Parts: sequence; C-alpha cells; structure tokens
Amino acid sequence: MKTKIFMMMALVTLLIGGNACTEEDKGLTPGNGTSLGNGGEAVPDPEGTVLVSVRNANNGKTVVYLPEIGDFYIDKGDNFAPNYLSLEFCSVGRVNGLGNVRELPSGGWAPKVAVQESTGYFVRRKPDNGYYYVYARLYVEKYILSTDNSVLGAYVKYQSPYEPENIEDLLVDIPDAQFRDISSCGIR
Repeated sequence: MKTKIFMMMALVTLLIGGNACTEEDKGLTPGNGTSLGNGGEAVPDPEGTVLVSVRNANNGKTVVYLPEIGDFYIDKGDNFAPNYLSLEFCSVGRVNGLGNVRELPSGGWAPKVAVQESTGYFVRRKPDNGYYYVYARLYVEKYILSTDNSVLGAYVKYQSPYEPENIEDLLVDIPDAQFRDISSCGIR
C-alpha cells in the first residue's frame, strides 16, 4: 500500500514538475530586466514614448506620423494601414506594454495588420536611398469604444524610430558596393 501511494505521489510530482516552464523556457523576460524576446513582466514605457488616440477611418481617420518612418492610420476594417508611403506592419502578439516590444520576428510582415488590444507591433520602411529598414514599435493599450460598444479607434503608444534588440542578427552586410547595388534592384 505504501509503495502504491509513493508511486502515485511520484507520478503526480513528475507530471506537475514536467509541465512547469520558466520565463526563459517561454522566451520571456526574467525579473532581472534582461531580454529574452518579446513579452514577460511589464517593463516601464521607454523614454520618448508617445500616446495617441487614433480614430479609425469610419470615425474621423486620425493619421499618426512616425518620425523617420512615415504615417499610418486605422482603416475601416480596424487594421493598421500606411497612409501614403509603403510601410509594413508585424504583430508580436499580446505583451504587457510598449517596453515589452523588443525583438523583431523573423516573418509575418504585411501592408495591413489587425488592431488588437494589449498587442505589440513593429512598423518598418525601407528608405529610398537606404539598404536597411528603419523601424518603429507600437503598442495598442485598448480600443476606443462608443456607447453601443462599437470600435471607434484605439489608444496607441509608439516609439519612433526604434532599433530592435536583435537587429544585428537580421542585417546582412554586403561589402562589395557593385554587388550590393545590383542585389538591391531585385536582380538575381
């Protein structure tokens, strides 16, 4: 009988312990403030954070200018969309604030992306004379709702420009200027 109880307790301990993940296992930030990706405990808003009330295109269309990037708005379908320049957006998922939007994802860039509460985003634009993208980061705090709970827009925090923490991992230096010029024109 004691053996059965011991075995059951060992099994329960193994099942509970085997499923426990640390913050590092989840790719989140530990309490000491070091970065392991996007997410983790809430990080205070960084210096230079701007909070704007952005109305969607159905309710006045607020256009937000991001220094060194360009401008965007929220369209009639409640998506972030570029206003004139060719911008791309990418969601990093639910995070605990703008300070938790740190590392660029490897994919998922699109000209429009759904606006969602408590979600972080990156915005990028490739300058006309540049070889590398310029980035900004966004965070949607919450929707602006009407009295009948329809979405009028969102409260958005941003920092522009912003250099992602993992940018060195994504940059490819092409030392040969002639080859760089050809490859930047899309010739392969």
